[in-house]
Amino acid sequence: MKKNIKIITGLLSALLFVATSCSDENVTVYGDLNSDYSSFQWYTSGDRTTYREPNKEINIHQYVGFFDVSQGQKSREWTIPTSAKYLTTEFEEGDTIYTPFIIPNVGTVSTDELVNVYFPEAGEFEVELKTVFDEPVTYNRTFEVDGEIITKSITSTMVDTIFKVKVFPDPVPSCKVYRQNFVTNPEDPTGPTIPDETNPYSEVLLVAEEDQPSIENIDTWQEISIEAGEKLMFEDLSTVGEVDAVRWTTNGGKPEVSAKETIEVAYNKLTEGDAFYTAHFMSRRTKDAGPVKDIAKLIPLKIKVLPSTKPFKYSSGLKVNASGVIQFPVSGEVELYEGQEDKFTVQVINADAGYNQNIAVSSVALNADDATIIELTLAEPVYNTDTFTISYTDSNADDTDGIISVDGRSLESFDPVTVSMKLSEYQGVMNIQNFTGYESEYDSGNQFRQANMKKGVYFAQHNGKTDAGPLYYWRDNSFFYDGANSLKFETPDTGIPNLARLQGSAFKSLSPVPEGKYIPSVWVYIDPATNMSTFQYNMTTNVDATFNFDISTVEKGKWVQLTLPAVSLPAIADGRLDLNVTNTGQDAAQVQKLWLDNFDLLIVNDRP
Repeated sequence: MKKNIKIITGLLSALLFVATSCSDENVTVYGDLNSDYSSFQWYTSGDRTTYREPNKEINIHQYVGFFDVSQGQKSREWTIPTSAKYLTTEFEEGDTIYTPFIIPNVGTVSTDELVNVYFPEAGEFEVELKTVFDEPVTYNRTFEVDGEIITKSITSTMVDTIFKVKVFPDPVPSCKVYRQNFVTNPEDPTGPTIPDETNPYSEVLLVAEEDQPSIENIDTWQEISIEAGEKLMFEDLSTVGEVDAVRWTTNGGKPEVSAKETIEVAYNKLTEGDAFYTAHFMSRRTKDAGPVKDIAKLIPLKIKVLPSTKPFKYSSGLKVNASGVIQFPVSGEVELYEGQEDKFTVQVINADAGYNQNIAVSSVALNADDATIIELTLAEPVYNTDTFTISYTDSNADDTDGIISVDGRSLESFDPVTVSMKLSEYQGVMNIQNFTGYESEYDSGNQFRQANMKKGVYFAQHNGKTDAGPLYYWRDNSFFYDGANSLKFETPDTGIPNLARLQGSAFKSLSPVPEGKYIPSVWVYIDPATNMSTFQYNMTTNVDATFNFDISTVEKGKWVQLTLPAVSLPAIADGRLDLNVTNTGQDAAQVQKLWLDNFDLLIVNDRP
């Protein structure tokens, strides 16, 4: 509280100093220090962006400070809700419990200049300030008329002001826990069971809003036993307190921490003896929903993890990353022993280069973030145009020198699996964030001609000069594939003009292109009502760098990556990167709308 008082006092002193340094003709509403000049002025506690807000949002069991700093008043009267309480000014900034500072037996009315009002109940409340002056004062009052907010200047000797305070209740955590269901494998009725795809989970625990589990009553908690590698699912049910987020913490599970509303948690490590795993979660209200508040709750479940009766084997999902490292998941967490390289056979094929050879594995390792993923590094360079076929053979499945799980199972051999590097693993040459990802925020200049982007990056040649439009191109920070922005293209209901162009005037300095072979790529989201068929990117200094994207059959209503056949380009370090949309073959008189993000030239590494 002391900090807030100092901030406000300092601010008022500065304003009063300005007032006394002005001539009589330029005097501010504060008047001079002696003064019989009357003015109406107030502040509320908060930071420099909120202390003049008449509407406040706070957590329950918090307070708001109200300051009447009017000049020339005859009287003032604060009236607070019956559930609210006045506080003294004796508490410190670090105090969080305010009940000891409640002023007893004062009712709801105060005539003090400063009142600290404590709110012990949730809801929407009003605090009223009536101020009577010796002479008329002029102040602004905001009204809502037929849904429209208007502000009027009023002159009167009495000012009646209403402050609205919304008090948010604490979040009340609630959740459910489910366990995996397994069924007989129809292809192997006497073998291990498999996950039930039609009914994957069954509820095992409800943590209701009124439940308050504690460590002290842990002996009463429900106990559940699962096999290593099996999963539990946790679902957030919290609704009280206008919550908008959750944070899970699982002891012994993967992931150990998550902010998703519903999570699947795999338990791979065994518990020993009487030990068990536990979990807790936090129901959260972030600044996007109101005043920040987190409330945590234990999940009263003791989780025991037993040795698995299921095989330890390769799971689908083998891939090759941008560094040429082969990654594949297995059905449990790995405890890896040295000397596994010769148990893998990796065949590398590149038909265009006439290459078909086995390449030795130089190292076997675990992924640093996930011990269910094995990584293979090859002894020779690989290229993103290669195709890889990988197999694993353990000649003695019962040995203790192979790849085994943390619960003691040996990894089963698997037949050759074929994979190529995905486009998502290709590196690009464009400066996506600041240029072709449309992340450069408007700073100065004509916002409309610059398509709402930083001056000098783009020029929307056919946009109007004002918000009256048309505004064919616009950086959209409400919808995007990646980052925080995308590029929206939208026409009036007359459709596409002869040419709507977005000039990339900063191409030279932002993204020079070295000589090489590239796959042109862009992400697009097409509005379902749109019937456009094509758009074009082109680099103005090279005719081969003209990229026409056909969208006539692209799925609408979702982000889709478009690519073109690989093209060889010389080094390009000048000119512009333009985006062109014409009405040729797409001249319907209707609104046409789509979004673009992350245009790039993906580097093709051909095997020599």
